[in-house]
Amino acid sequence: MAILTDKVTPDFYAKVQSISSQLGLNPDWLMYVMYSESQLNPQAQNAINATGLIQFLPSTAKGLGTTTADLLAMDGVSQLDYVSKYFQNVIKYYGTINSVNDTYLAIFYPKALTYSDTQKFPDSVYQQNQIFDFNNLGYLTKSDFNDYVNSKYNGDTTAPGASVTDNTVMDNALSTNVVDNTLGVEPTVFLPPVAASTDVANPFKNIYIYGGSAILLLLLVFLFIHFKYSKNGN
Repeated sequence: MAILTDKVTPDFYAKVQSISSQLGLNPDWLMYVMYSESQLNPQAQNAINATGLIQFLPSTAKGLGTTTADLLAMDGVSQLDYVSKYFQNVIKYYGTINSVNDTYLAIFYPKALTYSDTQKFPDSVYQQNQIFDFNNLGYLTKSDFNDYVNSKYNGDTTAPGASVTDNTVMDNALSTNVVDNTLGVEPTVFLPPVAASTDVANPFKNIYIYGGSAILLLLLVFLFIHFKYSKNGN
């Protein structure tokens, strides 16, 4: 049964179904994650300017060819184009998304899509996101993260937050980063950087250009002086 459809317009959900099909995702996974991030509010914005359905940060938006200001002005249906573009990038660099856990990891910490189940997240990530320490290990592994997400998605109300499978989601369904940036991890920080410009790719380019010009100028001055003195000598 589709989840959270009562919280969006028919046009919005139709587009979620369309882009989910293109991305190879279950639309429930995408709806769940967007609700967890923003309550499905395209105008959701936190203290560090993370904006929209999946809390795009300014650098994330820039990498997708937009800005958080532009995203803030969009309705949900329009903003879904950038949600789709973001997931396309994640899939391109980190591989297919096969579960609701992967769908959330794609936003939370996409690099972890390549982790083994027992691999630990960096301590800096754990310190900001201890809510995911489902098994109280004192650190965060991919398996621990998956256990937490599965517990919420499948209706376990004993862990912090609430399940979304019955459409009775509390406002802090999975994360609270919309309000206080509990997750605090920028989605595209771990994506390969945007292709560098020619100047960045070749840091010596300007040296070559300006150095060559200086040599040419000195050569012209030398020839001028040489010509002048040669003429006076005659």
